[in-house]
Amino acid sequence: MSGDLDMYTGNTTVKANGALSVVVLGEVAGLHDLWKQKGKLPWKRLVEPYEIVGRRGFKISPYLDMQTTQ
Repeated sequence: MSGDLDMYTGNTTVKANGALSVVVLGEVAGLHDLWKQKGKLPWKRLVEPYEIVGRRGFKISPYLDMQTTQ
């Protein structure tokens, strides 16, 4: 799930539980900046496995499923 800087405004409890507790707020951009400064592997080799998981999805445990449907 992606988010924005104001997504928790007015209800700070949503960041602790539920779907809004898992977001990517510029994480990839931050990782890219860090990689540009210190990275040794080619960017494609570094991120390709995560792209595959993102496109194909992945199975989650019954316990995690129970947590996300509450």
